[in-house]
Amino acid sequence: MTEESKASDMYSCREYTRQRLQSRAVSQTETQHSRAVAAQDVARNDDMDAIRRMQEAEHYKEERRIFDDCMRANGYRRASESES
Repeated sequence: MTEESKASDMYSCREYTRQRLQSRAVSQTETQHSRAVAAQDVARNDDMDAIRRMQEAEHYKEERRIFDDCMRANGYRRASESES
């Protein structure tokens, strides 16, 4: 495997991940917008901030999972996986 082929595979997996997450983001944005419109008082807005932080953390985990799955499908393994 050359560095060029690895870079190409990584780019392809990043694009694949971005597309998968983008399609999910549309429906999540619509849901968040409807919740934000309903949030009128400060306490409710604080709740929305906490929900948004949790969603961002979940988004990062999902992004990592999709990318890793794509790379595995191309025959790659994380260094920590090959040690076990």
